[in-house]
Amino acid sequence: AMYDAVHEAARQIRTFVDSPKRADVNCRKLIICLSDGINNRGDLTIQQKVSNFIQKNRIVIDFISFLKNDQPKTSLDFATIRSFHLLCENSRGY
Repeated sequence: AMYDAVHEAARQIRTFVDSPKRADVNCRKLIICLSDGINNRGDLTIQQKVSNFIQKNRIVIDFISFLKNDQPKTSLDFATIRSFHLLCENSRGY
């Protein structure tokens, strides 16, 4: 449930930023995601909530994949990984 996990991390960042104990205003909001890039569980899609929430809250996502480019088995896996790469790039992450 990778998208659900990323959305939850972003939600927790938002909660922290909104709290009285928040970090300095110049604090960089960053999620580092270690994954194969395939969302094989969960209810969320990138477009459904994750992308909008990330952009609205100006959160950066860095993605570290432990798959080689030739390891995904299906075209859907390739598309899923590419969508997540685009989410990271759009957030100004790596």
